[in-house]
Amino acid sequence: MKCVLCNEDIKPNAVGWDGGNNAEPLAEGRCCDACNEDVIVARMVEMGILDAKSTDGANSIFFEVKKKGGTA
Repeated sequence: MKCVLCNEDIKPNAVGWDGGNNAEPLAEGRCCDACNEDVIVARMVEMGILDAKSTDGANSIFFEVKKKGGTA
């Protein structure tokens, strides 16, 4: 199976699952684990948990969640 975002083969994860991840909201279909990191950020932006301007990695995600009063 190919990732709908990067078109690379979806490889099995640590437990052997080779079905990939739900790629929405970025695309319809399945994505690889590497692209799923972008999918998760996009979902957080859609939910208002993360500011779209500060999507430069885990540290900004942590601080945006803390600013909104959540836990990270």
